[in-house]
Amino acid sequence: MALTFAVMVMIFWFSAQSADESSNLSGRFLAWIMSGKVPFLTRFAETTRIFEWLNIRKCAHAFVYFLLGVCAALSAGTEEWPGKKQIGVAWLFCVLYAGSDELHQFFVPGRSCEFRDVMIDSSGALTGVLLVFLIRGLRRIWLSRRGRPSEVRTGE
Repeated sequence: MALTFAVMVMIFWFSAQSADESSNLSGRFLAWIMSGKVPFLTRFAETTRIFEWLNIRKCAHAFVYFLLGVCAALSAGTEEWPGKKQIGVAWLFCVLYAGSDELHQFFVPGRSCEFRDVMIDSSGALTGVLLVFLIRGLRRIWLSRRGRPSEVRTGE
């Protein structure tokens, strides 16, 4: 739960930056990747020319909401088999936060409120939520096949 809150604070902080500050941060991040300090990333960026068509800011949206989705899913219950309700609640929480985040940006100088960003955020969050519940489900199956039914819990 605390990690979920920490990710939410991080998202709020990024959203509170003016357009110029946000652009500057994106530029510095791209320059860091291309500087060669992380050779794998630099080679990947150079060989694929990925930054010619990839919008790093939209990827950042998806990534931070992926993190929020993972945290929300981990907070949505115990190690139980993932129920539709738990998946739905975790994802809905992220979607509502994405909407409120875009509304927040409407009041930040140079920023805007865009439905497209809510969709990107929601997709990232859904990926994170589903990944957590997929791993939990696979873990449950693995434990049941190892003959440890006492560690396997079911629930909705």
